[in-house]
Amino acid sequence: MFSSGLTFDANTVPKKVWYQYPFRGIWNDQDGSLTGLGANSWATAYFKFNEQNECTKDLAVYDGIICDNTI
Repeated sequence: MFSSGLTFDANTVPKKVWYQYPFRGIWNDQDGSLTGLGANSWATAYFKFNEQNECTKDLAVYDGIICDNTI
C-alpha cells in the first residue's frame, strides 16, 4: 500500500494501522504523514524476523513496526 497526505486526530484515532486476517501488509509512507519518520518510511505487521535496528515496534499505534527510509 502507498499512503500520503494523511491526517489523524489523536483524541479520536488512537490506532493508525490495525491488521486483520491474514495479519500482513506493508505500507510505504510516501511523505511521512503515517509514520512521522519522513518520506519513504515504512509500516508493517510485527513479526520477529522483521525487526531491524532502523525499526521501532509500536503495537499500540501501528499494530506492528515502523521503519525509516534507510531500511
